[in-house]
Amino acid sequence: MEDYFNIYVDRLKSGSEELISFSAAPTFMELTEDELLFNENIEVEGKAYLTEEHLILHLDISTKAIMPCKMCNEPKPYIVDIKGFYHTQDLDKIKSGQFSIADIVRDAILLDLPNYYECKLDSCEGRDIANKFLKSQEQAHEIDDPEVYHPFADLE
Repeated sequence: MEDYFNIYVDRLKSGSEELISFSAAPTFMELTEDELLFNENIEVEGKAYLTEEHLILHLDISTKAIMPCKMCNEPKPYIVDIKGFYHTQDLDKIKSGQFSIADIVRDAILLDLPNYYECKLDSCEGRDIANKFLKSQEQAHEIDDPEVYHPFADLE
């Protein structure tokens, strides 16, 4: 693991902050997903500091993921841009005086990804096909059809 992922807690005990700024290859994330790719570096900016009992990380993380669109199933880019991410770690759980933020950055990126991604481009062929089967906004709100039961139509 690269050294830029490591925070040395002893260096922060005097009340100082450690500035974090690096660009890491996405290989540290160790992903084996067929439908999720990271081809660009992960950019991490921020700072680390100590309180009485915690290590505090305040980070901005950005990268680009390649995910399939749920409509057309084509791989499309998804921008990951996490601003103001905070993580706290109990100092009691840091035994060696060294804390790696690699897993923290990995988890933050993966949690930011949507479950299903939709490219929303006008040229998305899957969107044209799916629109044939979806109701328009006007149709979805029509309640005059006597064949359809709407149990909550009279609620205000």
